[in-house]
Amino acid sequence: MRRDYRPFWLKQLLDLLNRWFVEWWVAPQLDGVGRDFRVMYPLHLQVSGQHISVDDHVHVMALPDNPVRLAVYEGMGSIHIGSYCIVNPGVRISSAERIEIGESCMLASNAYICDADWHDLQHRIFAPGNTAPVILEDNV
Repeated sequence: MRRDYRPFWLKQLLDLLNRWFVEWWVAPQLDGVGRDFRVMYPLHLQVSGQHISVDDHVHVMALPDNPVRLAVYEGMGSIHIGSYCIVNPGVRISSAERIEIGESCMLASNAYICDADWHDLQHRIFAPGNTAPVILEDNV
């Protein structure tokens, strides 16, 4: 394990700047944000659309080469992430109807959760196609 030689005050300062950025830039893009919402590398969290909310103590890790994407198709769908969830790098959640993630869930790196097939049977250009809600229960 590598040792971190940065002074503790520098770590505290960087953590404070990160929390400020999440509070003033990331949180206003979401409809609801619980307590202790943390994002590692918040510049790489991509939020698109309305009706996206997270509960208390949700931690997101987005990396430059593996951004996290939360997208709602033209205001039709919704995404809700429950308390004590961890979202790892590369996760994509795309909603056209409804996606609910229960409490204490961990989404693995590069997981893709979607509630639509994003095409019609006859005309493949018409989105979102067939939809159905996706509900992940607690502790998944």
